[in-house]
This record gives sequence, structure tokens and C-alpha cells, in this order.
Amino acid sequence: MQGINLGLAQTGWSADDDATHLLEAKANSVAFFDAVPSKYEAGAFKAAVTAWSGVGIHVLATQGFFFNQNVAVCACRDHYKDLLRVFTSAIGDATLANARYMILGAPSSRAAACDETNFVRAVDNLGGLAAGFGISLLIENLPSPFSDLPLASLEKIGRIRRDSSAAQNFGVCLDIGNLASCLLGQESLLGNPDLEELEAISHLQVNLDFLEIKSQLQLEELLMLLPKRFLEQTLGSVSLEFSLGKIQWNLLHS
Repeated sequence: MQGINLGLAQTGWSADDDATHLLEAKANSVAFFDAVPSKYEAGAFKAAVTAWSGVGIHVLATQGFFFNQNVAVCACRDHYKDLLRVFTSAIGDATLANARYMILGAPSSRAAACDETNFVRAVDNLGGLAAGFGISLLIENLPSPFSDLPLASLEKIGRIRRDSSAAQNFGVCLDIGNLASCLLGQESLLGNPDLEELEAISHLQVNLDFLEIKSQLQLEELLMLLPKRFLEQTLGSVSLEFSLGKIQWNLLHS
């Protein structure tokens, strides 16, 4: 697809299958990974990054860094100390991988904050910490089953950015599949007012669990439903996200 660089989110395979999937990724000209360092035992993530780099695949983003950590993205006294400890370690992984972004989104990665005010304060603080290492923190919209969480809709994400006192410290990762699950299918993306008003888009993901995409042509048609500025702002980088063992390599082949 002209002008689009396709990457792959590491949700689609386990660390034990790295070698096999690396060969597939190289054969299908995958440009980058959105890595999940929490899948690896201590020290193994560094070896994985070295192997990826050896075949010309870089890490654009890390995600899932709160997976199984039992922390809340919350600035209250009871939660913030543990959140800071885990996030500081996650910054180390992102720095090791030379990642540009850290994506905060997946509901399995975190518990909800005590309230939205404390969530916004926590994101402000974490974004400032990441920025100190040259990394941008991105908040990602969630799919429809998680409507009670702070990142459940574009409207909520817009409100978080408006309520923030340090919105310059974090951007947005727009997951098109997650968004389609909250609407009436992918056709509802066209002209969607919340989408048109969304600002600070830094990265695009496509969660294929919620879309009926079987070919690159269908994928390209989906991307053309978005405001043109989104692909311009992300330099044409789009990451495809699949469930474990469900990667459709035909969508990635150039």
C-alpha cells in the first residue's frame, strides 16, 4: 500500500515463538513492532530486540507494560507509589528498545483509577517522566466491552486532554478496530464528529478482532475512511493487532 508502513503488535505471538514469527515478519516486510516487554523473562527482552534489529525491524512502541502488575493508573496516595515503580521499569524497557512511544490502553494491563481526576493527574505525571527520556506516552481508546474505563471512548479521551494541565506530555494512539467496535461498524468512521475533532494523533493501530478485513485492499479502504491528517501525522505508520496465534500474514505482505 503506497505511503503506508505496516507494523505488527506483539499481541499476536508469545515470546517462545519469537524466532518463527521473526522469520515471517522479515519475509512479509514488516517495518516495525509494537513490543510487549512484559512477555519476557528478565534479560530476554534485550536479546529479542537485538534479534529484531539484526533483520532490520525496529521497535516503534512498547505496550502492555502494566500487564499482571496489579497497579491502577491513579495519582492517589494509595496507588501512585506502586504505579511509579512499575512505570519506571517500563521506561527502562522502552529506552532499551529505543522506542518512540509507550502506549497506555489495553484493559488487561491495568485496573481503573479511583476517579477520572486522579487518572488525568497520573497520565500527566507519567507523560512527563517518559518525556524526560525522549519518549512520548500515548493513551489508546478501548473497545466496546470496557465502557466503564477512562479511555473507553474518543469523547472521554478528548475530555482527558482538555482537563490535563500537561497535555503536551502525552498524545493519542488511535485504534481503529477498537473504535469500530464502539460504533455501528467501520462505515460509521466516515465523518464521525468525535474522530474529526480528535487531536494529537501520534500512532495508529488496527485491532483486527473487531473488523472483517481479509485483504490489503479492504485494509486500505478502511484507512481511507480516516481524516487524511491522521496518516500524515503518523508518517504513514500503521500497526496491525491480532489475537494470539491469529496473525493474517497476507495483510502485511508487500
